[in-house]
Amino acid sequence: MNRLSRSVLHTWLATAPLWLLAACAELHVRNVSPSPHAPAYELRGPSVAHVQAEVSRLCPHGHEVLRQSERQTRVAGDHMAARWWNRAAAWLDDDDTQVQMAVACKAAPTPTPTPTP
Repeated sequence: MNRLSRSVLHTWLATAPLWLLAACAELHVRNVSPSPHAPAYELRGPSVAHVQAEVSRLCPHGHEVLRQSERQTRVAGDHMAARWWNRAAAWLDDDDTQVQMAVACKAAPTPTPTPTP
């Protein structure tokens, strides 16, 4: 290997983790509740699974989905060119799927008092 090839290889190896982190899909969470006793959130993410996992973390006592939508921008069609294009586009750019969800967290259950004999 010559020096230029080693230099390029070392540069690529040094920056590969940064590119991988940049390629990871982001999850955006916004608190939309005016009351801290009944939290509500608006979430945006790359997939329903990512958003559901975050909702489960934010609302440990359960939640109610107020609004949910999923958008994909892909070419429709069953012919080979459309399938090839969709695979290539998904491999190059994963930002074409966007999930949005608005949830209201359920309050923690209140403990029932035990009767004293």
